[in-house]
Amino acid sequence: MDRNHPVLSWMGKRGWLPFGGSNKMDGSLLAYRRRLLKDVKNRAPISTKLTDMPFVVLDIETTGFRYGQGDEIISIGAMAMQKKCALHEQELFHSYVKPLQVIPQVITDLTGITEKDVAEAPGLEQAMKSLLAIVHGKTIVAYGAQHDMGFLQLATSKYWGIKIQNRVIDAYRVAKWLHPEWSEHTLDRALHHYDIPIRGRHTADGDTRMTAYLWQKWLGEMEKRKLDTLEDLYLALSRVR
Repeated sequence: MDRNHPVLSWMGKRGWLPFGGSNKMDGSLLAYRRRLLKDVKNRAPISTKLTDMPFVVLDIETTGFRYGQGDEIISIGAMAMQKKCALHEQELFHSYVKPLQVIPQVITDLTGITEKDVAEAPGLEQAMKSLLAIVHGKTIVAYGAQHDMGFLQLATSKYWGIKIQNRVIDAYRVAKWLHPEWSEHTLDRALHHYDIPIRGRHTADGDTRMTAYLWQKWLGEMEKRKLDTLEDLYLALSRVR
């Protein structure tokens, strides 16, 4: 393989070539990285109408809240939304993720995820491959997106040396924009307000499902407020404090 290939040169400068100083690289790994680098640029323009925008709602559960400081992803949920915001629950993706450390009891108490649940689960790299296939070309919606994206960006950087470039909408900020009169803007508060049954709270699949139904309702609210495009929404959210 040509050591001077631009992709290999770029990876080498960042220390992503194989251990031991070898300049050989598994062809499938290189091909996957190339595809990811191409995929991250595939996103809809902000002038796209919200009703035509491909969305994917996601949620993760983790061993703690400090990405980059040892806490790990233990569960991933994602649900793609069809154009016109149609939802099909059979398309809900969920995977436990086997962590390197023991799950703290406080996290088990909160999420219900036990060591038994993750014992035979895929590792983070494999789970991330499945997730990236789902989010490809879609705008990501997550409640408290900074937490989720922080962990996910760390994973893609670790395994493939890239950042997820999908457009991201923080549903928490949308709640603040739609309902400035609320004293708090938690997911629970929003679900109660819109009469969405709370099932599987603090689980990746449960929170993903409920946030997807919430997002479906919010898109209707945005239409009433004459927000037609993603650009309109971003402009509205930029005014949220």
